Amino acid sequence: MSDVWIPLIAGFVGVLMGSAVSIAVAIIQAKSATVRERLRVAAEAAIQDRKAAIELAKTSGLDTALYPLGLYMHYHFEVLKLVSKGQFKADTLVKLIAEQRKIQAILRREYPPPGR
Repeated sequence: MSDVWIPLIAGFVGVLMGSAVSIAVAIIQAKSATVRERLRVAAEAAIQDRKAAIELAKTSGLDTALYPLGLYMHYHFEVLKLVSKGQFKADTLVKLIAEQRKIQAILRREYPPPGR
């Protein structure tokens, strides 16, 4: 009688393990797809934001610094992350802007514009 139960239990455990692995893979794929989409949207927004900054610099005639595209991407990615977590509020936006300004100050200090 016990010879019958061993293969049944082993088969059941195998089915449970296979199901668990399948569910885990689906969760990981969904999470990576979400992050990939967030990166794509952030990149598109950053490109448009930087284009607008370039146009503003051209039309204003002012001597202004243009920051690297990565800085724009960082900002937009962090905004999207805050939105997805439900934490997009005035205080978190103020913190993000303060963080961006610190990075801008470092960039201005480390890479001063020519002629200054």
